[in-house]
Amino acid sequence: MKKIVTFLMGLFVLAGCSGGGNYNVEVAEAPVYKPDHTPAAVSFKISEGEKAAEGLEVKALFEMEKMDHGSIEVTLQDQGEGLYGGEVALPMGGDWQALLTIKNGNKTAEQLVKFTVEEPVATVTTLPEGVVATVNGEEISDEDIKFYEAINTIQIEMYREADKVKYQGKELEEAMKYWDAQVAAAKNKNTLLTQVIRLRAMVLLAEEKGHKASADEIQAKLNETKNSYRNSEVAGKLIKEYGEEKFWSIQEKQQKSIVLVSKVQQDVINNVKEANPKAESKEINMLAEKKYEELLVSQVGTLDIKLNKS
Repeated sequence: MKKIVTFLMGLFVLAGCSGGGNYNVEVAEAPVYKPDHTPAAVSFKISEGEKAAEGLEVKALFEMEKMDHGSIEVTLQDQGEGLYGGEVALPMGGDWQALLTIKNGNKTAEQLVKFTVEEPVATVTTLPEGVVATVNGEEISDEDIKFYEAINTIQIEMYREADKVKYQGKELEEAMKYWDAQVAAAKNKNTLLTQVIRLRAMVLLAEEKGHKASADEIQAKLNETKNSYRNSEVAGKLIKEYGEEKFWSIQEKQQKSIVLVSKVQQDVINNVKEANPKAESKEINMLAEKKYEELLVSQVGTLDIKLNKS
């Protein structure tokens, strides 16, 4: 299995402002999130036309695109040949942007560069046969991945089933193409593994907070899932192909995890409501979703995750 931890960066070059000329800026070395919050190296390549721009004074203001973590200003050092670098300690991974203020004498320009930093949360190593990864020593097996592929596929095929009734002609053709693409995406092992890790991470957090899932809560959630599948011919067919007894045995364990995670989600909603007593439900949901994602990222960063290098 390929390593899922990668560093992605996108380049967005904007025209200079304040009469400072037109610089092209690209990320030479993207900063890395470190769970211990130590600074990471960052550098940018600045050019003017085809020529490396040297002798500039450059400052970078780092901000997260979709979350409010404040801003971090770094003075970059001229490293020669158009490279300007420094160090920055990021509070988390995700979508970031750096606004570069570029001074050349009495002229000033600004450039905005955007990049995504994935968190280096996993160690790649050799694990026992049939084990895809471990989270704090708890194994994620090939069977776990197959189960997630099965439940994703069932959900997609149920949507497809509904769209066959809802649409006709070109609209139906477009809908079927979309669900074909979703089925293909549902088979991606890296995506499936990420789903498992995210759920396991929040289950561990729920247990740390003292939450428990009672037998009644688990059964209620299981019944809810069974009811959602009951009237779907395609769901019944896919469950039989997977193996009904095995499917529902794993689903029962899955529902326990979902109950626990829902309690963490409710904690987040309650905290957001308390902090924003006048906010409307739409704003509460938006803020809660943001806070939950921050909590998830933080929690994953604390875990000992090992991926099978095979």
